[in-house]
Amino acid sequence: MKARIYPVFIPFLGCPYRCVYCNQYATTSVNLSQNEVEGYIKQIIAQHVETVFRSKKSGEIAFFGGTFTSLPRDMMRFCLETATKWVENGTFSGIRFSTRPDCLDSNVLDFLSNYPVSTVELGAQSFDSMVLKVSGRRYTPDEIIRAASYVKKRGWRLGIQLMPGLPMDNKKIFMTGIDRLKLVKPEFVRLYPTVVVRGTVLEKWYRKGIYVPLTLKEAINWCVDALNVLEGSNISVIRMGLQATDELNSQAVVAGPYHPSFGYLVRVHQWRRKLDRILEAKSKVYNMLTVSVPEKYFSEFTGPSGINFKYWRRRWGIKDILIEKNKGGKVRNIEVITN
Repeated sequence: MKARIYPVFIPFLGCPYRCVYCNQYATTSVNLSQNEVEGYIKQIIAQHVETVFRSKKSGEIAFFGGTFTSLPRDMMRFCLETATKWVENGTFSGIRFSTRPDCLDSNVLDFLSNYPVSTVELGAQSFDSMVLKVSGRRYTPDEIIRAASYVKKRGWRLGIQLMPGLPMDNKKIFMTGIDRLKLVKPEFVRLYPTVVVRGTVLEKWYRKGIYVPLTLKEAINWCVDALNVLEGSNISVIRMGLQATDELNSQAVVAGPYHPSFGYLVRVHQWRRKLDRILEAKSKVYNMLTVSVPEKYFSEFTGPSGINFKYWRRRWGIKDILIEKNKGGKVRNIEVITN
């Protein structure tokens, strides 16, 4: 079952640098002064508490958006203590946060160990030194690996965030990073293809022709390849593409492979490849094809407006494709049952 997360967004708070792609004010609509932070955090957590009481569905309280472990110590303590009392009474299952790999030293880790931390997400973004440098990240791949080991040694769940398509990135560099990521063995990964957001250095580079973002097709293909490798290594990919918001849908994204259903499109193309591989191996011509697919993944298998059916008919010369829905299927497997 997918873990339930109750997010508290604290844009830019604690961030030591502004990365070339980032404008969290534009993507979250949250813009806080230092004096507003504590009241805002109390308010959002109180809203989440009400939601848990009403729904009777617990989950982690999560601090996202800034660099949590670089917050002023008093502010970090306030966040942790405010959340901890609701973890201790069973309202939330634990505390989750995102941070930079270079912002986890022994002092911070010892401090965090006093609280019911359950999950740490590292905003790695890339495992390539040049990509990290040009993007303004100011740490090395070795620092990512070191931070990941610190998290795992403390017994916390580890998540890694990657941004395919950053400046200087290419398919080979990205997939080499996925191979390095496998060695880190996180519990889960998020894939956020790079988009050009207004008010960023990346927007200036894009308008000058210095930076060319991935196309939607390229981003989907990169993520399908990454998804197959990661899931083949028993690493969950819990999100692909930015969360759709009114800000993103209306004005924040200037260019790049943003789509409100990006993750769904990646899954659609993953199914396309699965059946392609089966048919290639069979080396047989079918006028009619019958396949068994888990019912819960039927929409992914067919694709929007049945685009996968149209593709398979065109590529393989199949006149008709019949689907048997496997009601108990929970794994994304497909079986060709035509003789």
